[in-house]
Amino acid sequence: MFLTPQYNWSYPAALKNALDHLYREWHDKPALIISYGHRGGGRAADHLQQVLQGLRMKPVALMPAIIFDETMLGEHRLLKEPAPNLAAFCAPISDGLMQLKTALTSAY
Repeated sequence: MFLTPQYNWSYPAALKNALDHLYREWHDKPALIISYGHRGGGRAADHLQQVLQGLRMKPVALMPAIIFDETMLGEHRLLKEPAPNLAAFCAPISDGLMQLKTALTSAY
């Protein structure tokens, strides 16, 4: 499972470095991508999915996105009241985890 922010319309360079460094370990592994950001991180998830496929990983179809809006952020732009603010994203994340579990079960 990869949880990534959207950073400059893609995923962070540190994640790319980790993926490249562990190239062989990723081969044939299923993956779930969860992105987050003010727009949900869809572009980061799309870019990451392309790279994972290039690494011969098997990303599941569902890529949940956590969308932060201004009402969810408090002082210093930190997430306030996480439980109620993130509750709406629990179902898609749970569905993605079920897809990942199915992919893992069938892979091994």
